[in-house]
Amino acid sequence: MLEPEENGLIDLPDYEHIEDETFPPFPPPASPQRGDGEGAEPDEESGRGAPVPVPPKRTVKRNIPKLDAQRYTYYYFLKCS
Repeated sequence: MLEPEENGLIDLPDYEHIEDETFPPFPPPASPQRGDGEGAEPDEESGRGAPVPVPPKRTVKRNIPKLDAQRYTYYYFLKCS
């Protein structure tokens, strides 16, 4: 473990003589707007045929109770205090 020196600094290893690793650049992202197939995934059905319909989300509508005067003043009192 590193021991602190007398002036409060820690003796760290010397990294000046070590070279950084070089990494190849990232490839460009695949664009779905391209029509020539370059960069797109090789899928047989991509862009062909009728679009698949998305079913609507089913939601449950619930009644939200209205606040009467007593609850309104109670919530207002809690909010302001």
